[in-house]
Amino acid sequence: FNNKGEYILHEGDKGTSLFILLKGEVVITKNINKSITIATLGPGEIYGEISVFLHRKRNSNSVAKKDTVSLEINMPLLQKMGDVMEKKFYRLAVEALAIKLDRTNDALVEVNDALVEVNNALLKAKDFSIADLHSNL
Repeated sequence: FNNKGEYILHEGDKGTSLFILLKGEVVITKNINKSITIATLGPGEIYGEISVFLHRKRNSNSVAKKDTVSLEINMPLLQKMGDVMEKKFYRLAVEALAIKLDRTNDALVEVNDALVEVNNALLKAKDFSIADLHSNL
């Protein structure tokens, strides 16, 4: 159980467990000069898996947006569940990662579209002059 506003995982910490969110919402943040939100997760979603699967430190923070309940799964526990459960779990984890990748791709398309708009506006502004303003009056 985590209270609203409580940090569940900290960027840079060793990651030995992953979590399945059962109730509430968790915000995933990244420290880049300041804390930025990169995702909001709801019940049924997995978090903390990257450091477990890649055997590296946590690459983001997880913060309870509301009071939350999560199931913590560490690798020894997963192995104790037996081969059938372990395979089912990995299949579900792959599906969850595919969904996250799809969301990331959609977000990158949106960022690219916004950058094109900004670039076009800058190009128009480059050709703008005060004389243009007076000639339109």
